[in-house]
Amino acid sequence: MTKSIFTHLAASILLAGSISIASAAEIAIQDQRSNLFEASITCKIRGTNTYLTLIEALSPARYYRAWTSDRLDGQWTPVPDANTWEKPFAGINNVTLEDGVTPWTRDISHGELIRDRYDETMTIDPNNLQLLYQGRDPASGGRYELLPYQLGLLKLDRSGR
Repeated sequence: MTKSIFTHLAASILLAGSISIASAAEIAIQDQRSNLFEASITCKIRGTNTYLTLIEALSPARYYRAWTSDRLDGQWTPVPDANTWEKPFAGINNVTLEDGVTPWTRDISHGELIRDRYDETMTIDPNNLQLLYQGRDPASGGRYELLPYQLGLLKLDRSGR
């Protein structure tokens, strides 16, 4: 058996009020495993007809890439300047720590966008973006389930620092 080096995000639409045992899924986004790993998040952007999907990438450290679409079953387009290791949606290369805070992780992993409201629409406020994530000391090692992950909160900074 050959192991694929590609991974993908498969999308299937389930209408509110309906129950589906099995449905046909379509590949929405595909890339190499190191660039498209796990922990996807899809939200609606408040005040728009746009959806945002974030997917965690694996290498060289964990970070998030971003895509947008005008429909959940539509074409997903990479967000310019938010889709690579060098210029991620959220990653060590674009995080500025508050004054006096010592860098404590290289990983921005298993995140969750803080929603604008608490309902099934998964709506986010583009003017108040926050991402709860886990990170760990890069010097830590050992078995995955024993790694010393800690939580962090990223907040959108428009100050230009």
